[in-house]
Amino acid sequence: MLRDMVWESTDNFGNLMSATSNATTLEDLRVDVKSLLEELFHRQAGKCTISVDVPFSQIAGPDENRVSHVLTVPGLSKISDPQPEAVPKMVREVAADLGNNTVEVVGPWD
Repeated sequence: MLRDMVWESTDNFGNLMSATSNATTLEDLRVDVKSLLEELFHRQAGKCTISVDVPFSQIAGPDENRVSHVLTVPGLSKISDPQPEAVPKMVREVAADLGNNTVEVVGPWD
């Protein structure tokens, strides 16, 4: 299912961008993660650290201490259960498909 994510600025300066994913499966989420990574790679050169925060239903980057993009995924807990490593693995695969093998993925946390 192809769809364009709508990234919206949460402030007047575009420092924090957010979007919401309606994904209910790992394959649906792959499309939205690709949009997140394309946005991040456009703004951030070099290494990115993507956090997968299941309790808060968010995937964010480019750094866990300096977030500029937040993808809210209400169905993230169902997608990552019972295989918690499935989402981080998919994020790394999408990054590699986009030509970036330097992405580090942290999480999910309990």
